[in-house]
Amino acid sequence: MNAMLTATIPLPAILDQPSPMAPGRRHCIENFHLTAASVDRFNALLARLGRRAAPLDCDRLATAARELRDSAAGTGEPACILQRMKRLEAAARMLDDIQWEPVDDAGNVASLMVHYATGRYQLLPNTLPTVGHLDDAIAVEAAWPSLQYEVASFLDFCRVRSMEASLRGRDIGGFNFSRDDWEDARQAEYVLEKQRRCIRESSYLPQLATRFIVH
Repeated sequence: MNAMLTATIPLPAILDQPSPMAPGRRHCIENFHLTAASVDRFNALLARLGRRAAPLDCDRLATAARELRDSAAGTGEPACILQRMKRLEAAARMLDDIQWEPVDDAGNVASLMVHYATGRYQLLPNTLPTVGHLDDAIAVEAAWPSLQYEVASFLDFCRVRSMEASLRGRDIGGFNFSRDDWEDARQAEYVLEKQRRCIRESSYLPQLATRFIVH
């Protein structure tokens, strides 16, 4: 399985810690000033996406941003943010693919997440050095438990559709392939792999007759 879907690189742990009793001191990330109202709106979004941890506050966001900035040491966006941006990109591809029909509420959650990350009204400006996409990463983190299986299924759908189109000498764009077709193809792959495993573990040759030895 693609690493972006499995081994998760953690975000700063302070983001999931309870808010301190005393008000935090930090309200700035670089030269950008966080406001309580903007953080409250972001918390409302996270709740809709499925986040169950304590609501965020300015101090913990600023502290997390500083931790990431210090660990990156000028090397660019931290790996934990880059991983979640790849997940966001995969979810956006899923929404844009007219041949894929998300199940349950995955489509709505993905749409809400992508709309936030690509919209004008975000908690942090994307131009902030190193941590401009921290809020996007937190949004992806909140939504991912509801999306992980669906996005993984969609990526496998793309794999199978590409293979089937190639076998038929067709372009993917002009090849009609549905979720039901993908499920049928996956079942056929399962049966074939089961047969191959049986062949590897056994033999079509009859067992040799027991050899008698005369003493």
